[in-house]
Amino acid sequence: MKEKRWFFLAAFVVGIIVFIVLRSISVSKEFKEEAKLIRRSIYTHTYRSGDVLLFNGLGARGTFGANLTRALAGSTYTHIGMVYVHPETGRPYVWEMHLSGSRLMPLFAKMHNYRGHAAVRTLQPKISPEQQKRFDEFVRSRWGNAYSYAFIPHGYNRLFSFLPVPIATDTTKRQSAYYCCDLVADTLRYIGVLDFQPHDNADNPSALTPRDFTVRRQNLPLHSKFTYGPEIRLEVPKEMVAPSLPTTIQNQS
Repeated sequence: MKEKRWFFLAAFVVGIIVFIVLRSISVSKEFKEEAKLIRRSIYTHTYRSGDVLLFNGLGARGTFGANLTRALAGSTYTHIGMVYVHPETGRPYVWEMHLSGSRLMPLFAKMHNYRGHAAVRTLQPKISPEQQKRFDEFVRSRWGNAYSYAFIPHGYNRLFSFLPVPIATDTTKRQSAYYCCDLVADTLRYIGVLDFQPHDNADNPSALTPRDFTVRRQNLPLHSKFTYGPEIRLEVPKEMVAPSLPTTIQNQS
């Protein structure tokens, strides 16, 4: 009996691995589409608070972790963040979830040191001064929140809906832990760009993946006033030296 259980477990694991490999091969076709994207220097693009940043770690030859993320998300993008433009200095930052916690990273410094490439989708129209203040409030209140691995069970349930795993829906966890899509979605909800209540069902927003923020998916419940523009590939000029900016800015709470 034990041998049968081990056999079925081994078969299941092998099946998962084969599925991930096949899914990764399928997703890799999107790299050809990304090659056709409009390209723009990180220094000439005009950034707005609320713009979505899509990251593709290590390009087409990503690590196992990146390939696993691509397989679960069904997208070449492995991570997302959003633009935060400092209201006083006008400098663009990346508001993102990192393994060390939620943080603001100077955009130019991140792009110079990022192993991979990124695309930006511009939020239209520009958020209002009141919404910028709400953005500031959200950043201060969620600064340094812990990283969440909620995307794993959600990604699994998306792929294997016939054999789902239970997922906790405790709304109090929203304020203590995030993963990248969850943080961006909750930020956009808080400032009035996305129109849903967080964690009211399995689809919002913890079930979101980077693919949901792409042009191909168009799966965001945006308020009727807002739209996101096309994906623009951000290029780092080879002749430019990485700026000597701090790793993150301090939380001015």
